[in-house]
Amino acid sequence: MKSVDLNAINSPQQTRSQKDEHGKQQGSEGVRSLPVSAGADEIRVSDTAAQIANLVSRAKGTPDVRQDRVDALRELVHSGQYEVPAGDIAAAIVRTEK
Repeated sequence: MKSVDLNAINSPQQTRSQKDEHGKQQGSEGVRSLPVSAGADEIRVSDTAAQIANLVSRAKGTPDVRQDRVDALRELVHSGQYEVPAGDIAAAIVRTEK
């Protein structure tokens, strides 16, 4: 069985679908078939792989820094209103020391 690189899901170098002796797709439960060209080539992507690709796409669209949250916290610190309970600080120190 040929391996498929899920990181290259949009790559034209995907595996060809397997067909039985009658030209029908094998093992197509839970698999979406997408035609690549007018020829007989097609890409089969499982529902799980499609969900992973969707999540990766959404994650790449998320900014690394949530600037609105940073600005709000910065304002609280500058105004003296930002307070962290001592127990939370102690628990964080203990977690990092483990």
